[in-house]
Amino acid sequence: MKGDPIQAWRSFSTPYREDIVHLKMPIYIAYGTADPSSESCDLLPIYFELYGKKNYELTPYVDRGHSFQKVVNGKSDYNDIIFKDIIQIFILWTENLQITERVN
Repeated sequence: MKGDPIQAWRSFSTPYREDIVHLKMPIYIAYGTADPSSESCDLLPIYFELYGKKNYELTPYVDRGHSFQKVVNGKSDYNDIIFKDIIQIFILWTENLQITERVN
């Protein structure tokens, strides 16, 4: 990945499509649709298709923010955060990948 770790805060709005499309490993991307930084995530499947990338999982969480908190009328409800649930889903996804790799 590009960037200077000391100035990483500046790179959060940098699109990394060119970097991730060429990764050989499977990619899991979960994002909250209410996160302003996620505005181009819906286009990733089109971009991946153009480059023939098939080994990815893209999961949008509607009306969720950056930390997967509920967002209603532009206001975050930090009493309704599903971050831990999403981590568990990611863990299951990686476990399923390992099972698939062993079978194949």
